[in-house]
Amino acid sequence: MKRLAFHKLLVSFAIMALPAPSLTAHIGSRFPSEKKTVEDKITGAQLTFLTSQGPGDFGICNTGRQWTADGNWIIFRSNRAPGETLAINEKTGDMVQVTEGSYMGVTAVSDKSMKLFFMRMTLRQPGQSGGGPVQIVEVDLERLLADSESGDVRDESEYQKVRGTIPAGMEAGGSMSIDAGGEWLYFRVGRAEASKHAAQVNPADRGYSQHPAGEILSGISSFNIRTREIRFVLGLPFRVGRIRADQKVSGELYFCGEKDGTNPLQTWSVRSDGTGLRTVCGGPQPKWPAGSGSVLMHHPASSDDRLASGSDAGGNIYLADLHSDKTILLSAGHKTTSADPPCPSVSPDETKVLILSAMLSSDTRRLNLCIIKIPDGWQGSKQTGY
Repeated sequence: MKRLAFHKLLVSFAIMALPAPSLTAHIGSRFPSEKKTVEDKITGAQLTFLTSQGPGDFGICNTGRQWTADGNWIIFRSNRAPGETLAINEKTGDMVQVTEGSYMGVTAVSDKSMKLFFMRMTLRQPGQSGGGPVQIVEVDLERLLADSESGDVRDESEYQKVRGTIPAGMEAGGSMSIDAGGEWLYFRVGRAEASKHAAQVNPADRGYSQHPAGEILSGISSFNIRTREIRFVLGLPFRVGRIRADQKVSGELYFCGEKDGTNPLQTWSVRSDGTGLRTVCGGPQPKWPAGSGSVLMHHPASSDDRLASGSDAGGNIYLADLHSDKTILLSAGHKTTSADPPCPSVSPDETKVLILSAMLSSDTRRLNLCIIKIPDGWQGSKQTGY
């Protein structure tokens, strides 16, 4: 009897030790607005902090789309709902949890409809030592956001639809992007899957990596949202980092190598059938102001590739016009002790820049979402829509 009681006690302690689920960790949960506007003391720019009091926020990836198709919501991740994805209304500051079970952190926002796609690991099977199959889940943002506002949120299955499952052996994850045609998703696969297609690696391209020639470390595959077909794109002699589909040309995508110290900082382009692999270089490059230091991150963020934004090690945010070679300092004084760099991203309508900033954080590390308005003379011609 004592052994039984002791066993029950151990089980009780084990249950108590499990991470407690969040009381609001369900789809459609709402969080109050924290929106706050401050003036940049150095540049005079208006800084709109969409979040300002929470436990820390993160962008989904500044090389991908972060605004919803209607231009009203920004998709992000936050410790308010650990492991989940949220949307924040840029005008009201209202926040809504828009996923349930998206703990992999791999998401893609559609630019043609109010849809969000994410990867979700299925439950592991008995005796399985590696990761399980990965589901591709589609979220109906339009319906979910409307129901959340009216207070009539239903079960997650009413908003989240599993479009297909990627086999465990492909080791899908890391990065995902939607093709310009809206029908295919591109995603990263692991060494085992990529090695099956070693013949599709161009030997001339192996020189881009310091890894031994012929060694395949990762690859890219595609998934058809409508038919569930999976196609292999290509295998590579290095670990793939970010993947981004061309925003204008269907069947064209870009990718870079993982920043692991063994690959050059280089971007490649390839067609969806694995042909046309080439390095992307020689185009217009922003000439950042002298003394700005090392630019941590910058990229053409609009569909016409006109504007690029970047941040340096001093917490300064710059904007460059790739057509005219002009640059300006947008904002300064963002804390350099933050958990991550600002990772600036230009909005699709080219009127503002989204950054992560710890300027308002008492611990100098927690990040908030901040919008910087682009000066009128710099705004693009895409102001009428997203």
